[in-house]
Amino acid sequence: MKFKKFEWGMKKLTFVIVPDNAHRSVMQVRLSPVVFYAAGAVLVGLMAWGGLWFGQQHQRAHANAQLQADLNGKMKQLDQALADKDVTLAGKDAAIEQLQGEVMRLSEQAKDVKTKMEAVQKLEEDLRSMTGGEAGKATALAAPSSQLVTSSGTGQGGVMIPATAEDILKLSEDTSAQFAGLTQQMSELQSNLTSTREEVLQKQQKLRATPSIWPVDSRSITSPWGYRRDPINNLLSFHSGLDIAEQLNAKVRVTADGVVVATGYDDSRGNNILVDHTGGIRTWYMHLNKILVSKGDKVQKGDFIGLVGTTGRSTGPHLHYEVLKQGQSIDPRGYLK
Repeated sequence: MKFKKFEWGMKKLTFVIVPDNAHRSVMQVRLSPVVFYAAGAVLVGLMAWGGLWFGQQHQRAHANAQLQADLNGKMKQLDQALADKDVTLAGKDAAIEQLQGEVMRLSEQAKDVKTKMEAVQKLEEDLRSMTGGEAGKATALAAPSSQLVTSSGTGQGGVMIPATAEDILKLSEDTSAQFAGLTQQMSELQSNLTSTREEVLQKQQKLRATPSIWPVDSRSITSPWGYRRDPINNLLSFHSGLDIAEQLNAKVRVTADGVVVATGYDDSRGNNILVDHTGGIRTWYMHLNKILVSKGDKVQKGDFIGLVGTTGRSTGPHLHYEVLKQGQSIDPRGYLK
């Protein structure tokens, strides 16, 4: 058996190659079966290897395409993220710019409020001065250099120095401090104004209760306060008031707020009215032709209380006007304006 196999392996295979051209000779190739089958095996191996190689190349190309697609997708996502980030940053920049503008507006508003507060405080001090009181004790805020008056003109300029975040933060803190100071100042000023208002009201009441106007329209004094020659008997005597010449039945007005404490007639004073004011001050109106008020009436400065006459001890139409302080006659000219 082995011998036969050996013989089979020793046999030759003849391949005849016949060319198309008749002038060329026929070629014969003799190969042993071993070489033939070995060549076939090599050819099959090469084909298998080539198929495997082409398969691997195809897989690699597919994988590369997939990687490229993934990379393109990631790049698109990255581009979108960068675009969104730019939009977000732009929005943040706009918001920051808006906040900076708001801080600047509040700062200007704080300066304006402070200026107005100082004006009101000055008014409060003036009111206290008018009433004779002490000036308010509200502590004024320190006036910064920006307190200078700002004009509405258009002429402006200077080097552009952008505000940093620290500058804006400091401006915000300064503005908050200004508003805090203004709040405290407003509370103190409100208290002072309330007190001043009461003082002004009291002062007004005192002024209204203090004789200060002429009792008649005439300014013609026929006999002053003090010693004089009596107009009837020509003897030296003390005249306790002012005689003011006026037409008969001219209106007589009370010179301060008060209460009528007496009305009546006697031979010397004629028809007369006595009015009590605060602070121990009283005024007396004599020689009236007619009395227009009654005892107990409350009268206000300028009210008409009687008519000029010549009743009692009188030489002609006039008003005897007298001012009493703590029951003592004083010169009325100090109470006339």
